[in-house]
Amino acid sequence: MDETELGKLQIHSVEQDSPDGGVCIARVIGGIVRTGQSFVLEERDDPQRFTVDRIEKYGRPVEFMDPPHSVLVHLSGSPLTGLRFGDVLSYEKGAVSGLASHLRGLQERLG
Repeated sequence: MDETELGKLQIHSVEQDSPDGGVCIARVIGGIVRTGQSFVLEERDDPQRFTVDRIEKYGRPVEFMDPPHSVLVHLSGSPLTGLRFGDVLSYEKGAVSGLASHLRGLQERLG
């Protein structure tokens, strides 16, 4: 994957928050953002990591989105309470995607 293709999300607002994730409105400002990808907010002392569980555009689920679109994004992995307007989540290079992690766990359970 080329550096120019790495996804970046800029947070506009947090719509719902829970201890393990939530929903926010974000703008894709770089690359292609896909469901299952891992992102990190590195601008703080303690980096927060998130997985994109779902992307919605005009109330409909989509598998990916490119710039300069704004989308409703369902994230998991960390609470969203620390996210502020303008924060940028960057694709985490080398991270195992949510789907790959799920499939690996399923394979281990089935033997």
